[in-house]
Amino acid sequence: MIKKKQKPHSSARKKSSASRSTSSRAKKTATKATKSAQKSNAAKKKAEELKQRKKLEELTLKMFQMVYDDYQQGKFHRIL
Repeated sequence: MIKKKQKPHSSARKKSSASRSTSSRAKKTATKATKSAQKSNAAKKKAEELKQRKKLEELTLKMFQMVYDDYQQGKFHRIL
């Protein structure tokens, strides 16, 4: 009796391996794109925060200067 060799389903294997490889590649590129977008968003957020902090420092300095000048001129009266 002759035994027939069973053909491995190479086409199915190839398709599954190809889909796995392309999907992982797609995931890698997607994560790279999101990482770069995250970096740019983080940089924008940090720049905005620095800008706000600098503005707050300038306003604080201006307030202290005004209070000091008023105190020197005798316009500033302590509440307590």
